[in-house]
Amino acid sequence: MSSSRYPTTTDEDAQSDNQAHDLLDDRRVKAIRPLIPPQILTEELPLTLRGAQTVLDGRRQVEAVVKGDDDRLLVVVGPCSVHDPEQALVYARQLADYAEKAKDDLLIVMRVYFEKPRTTVGWKGLINDPDMNGTYQINRGLKMARKLLLDVTELGLPTAGEFLGEYMRRPLGRRASCAIAMCARVSTEKKRWRRSERKQGGKLRGKVLGRRNRRREGRRSLRKGRRPEQRKAKKADTIADVISPQFLADLSSWGAIGARTTESQVHRELASALSMSVGFKNGTDGSIGIAIDAMGAAAASHTFLSVTKQGLTAIVETEGNNSTHVILRGSTKGPNYSEKDVLEAGEKLKKAGLNPRIMVDCSHGNSNKQHARQIDVGRDIAAQLAGDGPTAQMIMGVMVESNINEGNQKIPPEGPKALKYGVSITDACISLEQTLPLLDELREGVRQRRRNVAAKRTPV
Repeated sequence: MSSSRYPTTTDEDAQSDNQAHDLLDDRRVKAIRPLIPPQILTEELPLTLRGAQTVLDGRRQVEAVVKGDDDRLLVVVGPCSVHDPEQALVYARQLADYAEKAKDDLLIVMRVYFEKPRTTVGWKGLINDPDMNGTYQINRGLKMARKLLLDVTELGLPTAGEFLGEYMRRPLGRRASCAIAMCARVSTEKKRWRRSERKQGGKLRGKVLGRRNRRREGRRSLRKGRRPEQRKAKKADTIADVISPQFLADLSSWGAIGARTTESQVHRELASALSMSVGFKNGTDGSIGIAIDAMGAAAASHTFLSVTKQGLTAIVETEGNNSTHVILRGSTKGPNYSEKDVLEAGEKLKKAGLNPRIMVDCSHGNSNKQHARQIDVGRDIAAQLAGDGPTAQMIMGVMVESNINEGNQKIPPEGPKALKYGVSITDACISLEQTLPLLDELREGVRQRRRNVAAKRTPV
């Protein structure tokens, strides 16, 4: 037999094979650095007995409020996102003092968010970039975040967190794929027509224009057939980060899934595994349906990929989370905190067989992104609580973005040292000085609600 039929591998062939393999994997990855395993971090920064009791008591009390077994108002209040743990702890101490005084009427949980969702670029939060200079010292960011949560829970103040993910483009659906294919065919047809027109003196113009118009109408009908959120959403979709909860979730008493991630399947699966109550925000287009669907999905058991406390990739099987609720946060169309909006959301929850217990976010779409208007929203909620309408019993909580000082600021060219003290570097917040009187009004609303309930029970 000819030896050419069975070629031998030369050094050049082997080198070529190695180059081919190199081209297949991690072509656009600059570097891969080791991440500290969750178990090592929790051993370095362990939860104390007092802290554990704060978290556990907070979870039990939050769940009681969510399910209607506790008539207090759940108040999730704090900075939009933490950029300076020392300043956050100063805020926490003052909030803890007030929480103790108001504990008979308000269940106060401090908002301690470390991640910031970004549509394009920007500072992504304390965990991702603790130095705010693009060095991305994530291991140090995780340590700083865990240390702050430990310090806050030591004060006896429960904490709240948001569970985010990395931005990733949504896979194209069938309709979108068809539309793209149609556009490609129209483009090809246009080129063919131009060539033919040059040859035949424009005789094909009417025929081709008729085809183009029919296809244009087809594309319009496709757009009309989509749901509003499919038709208007131009931002990237998200997938859940199912790793970071292993570092911090043991310190949270309540969790949120944001407006851009409520529709994400993996976020719903993650919520089904969390050991705390979880709130789902309505979509950015105002859709309540996706939050209601998320509640149903989170209550079911799921299987997904994550990591163990030791950092090993694992298959997680969940039992489901039946302590979830809707958060009305407004939308691009306007606010949705009015009595009519709350009642409508409650009726939809009832129709879906779910408990009509609702939290209202005073910020975001409900304040039209004007931080001072959170006070107006909060006062409206206090009035609903004190009123005699059905929404008084539906509203179980509020969210308020608050910091030591009001407003917000950008990171200056000089770096973090030039930042104003106690001012948010993400969304604008009301000051703590403005927050406490607002909480007093909500507190009075809760008291009046109790009096109204007692009056209905008292026989005439």
